[in-house]
Amino acid sequence: MFPMLKSMNRALQRWNEFWFIPGDAATLGVIRILLGLCLLWHYACGFSAADFIGPDAWVGLDPSHGTDVLEIAKADGRNAPSLWIWVTSETGVQWTYSFFLAAIVFLTIGFVSRVACVTVLLGHLSFAHRCPQVVYGIDYVLSSLLLYLIIAPAGAEFSVDRWISRHVRKQKTVWEGRQLSWNATFSMRLIQIHMCIIYFCSGMAKLQGASWWDGTAIWYAIALPEMWTFDLNALLVRHPFVVEIISLIGTVATLAFEISFAFLIWKPAVRPLILCSAVVLHAGIGVLMGLSGFSAVMLTGCVAFVRPESIRFLGQRIFTNFHAGELPAPDRV
Repeated sequence: MFPMLKSMNRALQRWNEFWFIPGDAATLGVIRILLGLCLLWHYACGFSAADFIGPDAWVGLDPSHGTDVLEIAKADGRNAPSLWIWVTSETGVQWTYSFFLAAIVFLTIGFVSRVACVTVLLGHLSFAHRCPQVVYGIDYVLSSLLLYLIIAPAGAEFSVDRWISRHVRKQKTVWEGRQLSWNATFSMRLIQIHMCIIYFCSGMAKLQGASWWDGTAIWYAIALPEMWTFDLNALLVRHPFVVEIISLIGTVATLAFEISFAFLIWKPAVRPLILCSAVVLHAGIGVLMGLSGFSAVMLTGCVAFVRPESIRFLGQRIFTNFHAGELPAPDRV
């Protein structure tokens, strides 16, 4: 009986350490900055807001034209509250959209971080519900990361909030006075597990397609002209055998990476290799398929597996004069 109780106690202790041990928020600070930059690109550069919101948007708000966004949402079995259903005047759209972009900037620099994160999440969901036809993977990942940053002390490091706190406390450098909190660890674990689920489910779903079994999936992606970021006609016409080899290797490598990610990423010895593989995979997706925004958001989520010590060590090497012994180099990522 007692050995069983000891085993249960050890299991409970490990569970608490995995989820709730006070952790460093340095990695979360980097994720907040990268996520803010992805959102700025997505909303300020990636599309024309007038096409998605406002009185002349692609999807109208007039049921008589058969393109009512609420009717579309009901057809999908979803309740889709959106700020843009009530804000329809040109002036109101301009001011509200500017406020939304300002909230993204505040999130990126870490000023009133939690309020900014809540505002950005509500604005992001409003866009997704206003034009459900254009929602795809990047929007779901952005929503998840924003939700986890609300839970996290996202403004505790590398932020204006931190600078204000440090200025009041008269601390000397950004590397001193680190704040440890349980919700930093909790939110990081949520991001990590979510990324594992995304990759594993993506890999398993690919196994349902015949092109992933015969090795032609990457070839079909390369052969779609509407996805090209540059002209690949010469490569496809002159070197078809090379493209077939690339497709076969890429197909097998993609499946192996996505299915094994959830299991291998937790092993410190192979974690750098897995993260480098993620960079290679998403760089290829961004270049060959034009999905640079999606790739950037996925890599932002992968940053959750980089240890805070590595973040601080790298940051000190880049932004401050490094002195041996001031901050020890991490033994693993």
